[in-house]
Amino acid sequence: MKAHIQNLFITLALLAASTSTHADTVYVANAGTNHIMQFTSGGIGSIFANTSSASWGLAFDSAGNVYVATPGDNSIHKFSSTGSDLGVFATLGSSGGQGPTGLAFDSAGYLYAADPNDNTIKKFTSSGVGSVFANTGLLYPIGLAFDSTGNLYVANGNGNNIRKFSSTGTDLGVFATSGGTSPYGLAFDSEGNLYVANNGAGGIVKITPGGVGSSFANIGATPIGVAFDSAGNLYATYNQINIIEKFSSTGTDLGVFATTGLISPMLIAIKFDPTMLNIASSGNQYVLFWPASGTNFILQSTTNLTSTNWTTATDAVPVIAFTVTNTSPARFFRLMQP
Repeated sequence: MKAHIQNLFITLALLAASTSTHADTVYVANAGTNHIMQFTSGGIGSIFANTSSASWGLAFDSAGNVYVATPGDNSIHKFSSTGSDLGVFATLGSSGGQGPTGLAFDSAGYLYAADPNDNTIKKFTSSGVGSVFANTGLLYPIGLAFDSTGNLYVANGNGNNIRKFSSTGTDLGVFATSGGTSPYGLAFDSEGNLYVANNGAGGIVKITPGGVGSSFANIGATPIGVAFDSAGNLYATYNQINIIEKFSSTGTDLGVFATTGLISPMLIAIKFDPTMLNIASSGNQYVLFWPASGTNFILQSTTNLTSTNWTTATDAVPVIAFTVTNTSPARFFRLMQP
């Protein structure tokens, strides 16, 4: 899970927080037209940005900027949240063959790129300075995804498995082989299950935190990218038939989400509704609440912002979530979503 919501500091003073009404936006690397496409929650599509060559991976930083892997020129390009071209963020040292594919940010703001040219994972600072993060056991790495504790999972395309690395780059070995017939995109749900676009065999595989895999969905085509929206629905790109398919959290096929402008869609990313915590006071008590559209959230708290030990405050029940009485020391709260 990632924190997409601001922290709230509970003290004797009343704090205010606003609620946004924006919907999730789906972004797709459209390799066939060298565009990044964006789609509203209703499936209405438009061109978000033009890329220098066929694009593969997408990732968002905390400011909403979009990073795009363009393997044709071995680069990662950066675009503002409105689609303005901010230029080349980083150029990978490799040349020829297949350049960067999957991208992912960790919780500290570092960008990671899968590089099939030399079978490594590269790590980049916010200023684009790169280094090798991992290079063990990788054969044509593609999709990347972080779990809630900072471990990195890699779709090992030609290795036909999912490999796992610690937050420091230590190779933790093969996490799973289920769904590993040319795996491409990866995505975690809010419960820590990993979903794999099983390109070689068709369909989408669900893998538990223990590495046990099972079939989640199959429409008889070869998926490329997978991503969850804030409500827990899964979206999958199908390169050969130029569609985005939508599935419920239980695997029910909800039909074609979008087709407009899609030519060779690759990996997919979804920018969540920036739902925010609201706070109201009554005497020495505060009520934390968020809108009913935010059904896929967990409220967490800590007494020390420098600590990584955030604990669940209550189940993610929308509208009114949690009542807190002033205590010492002060408590900090945040909403988490996948």
